[in-house]
Amino acid sequence: MKILLVYPKPNISFDTTHCVQLGLAHVAAVLEQANHTVRVLDMNVQSDTLDADTKWADAVGFYIMTPAFNSA
Repeated sequence: MKILLVYPKPNISFDTTHCVQLGLAHVAAVLEQANHTVRVLDMNVQSDTLDADTKWADAVGFYIMTPAFNSA
């Protein structure tokens, strides 16, 4: 299965663009070990590819922090 994991750009006041999202990386690693094809889209870095990536994927998951829920 082709799975897209998305980290949306948060609408909260602290800067997360310099952080590696380890939780998202862990989920991606487990999915890859289960023989899934995984793409990770960090919208802080590459927000322009969301449409193309969602068309590619069979399933889409979002990784968010509770304060950023409304921006997802």
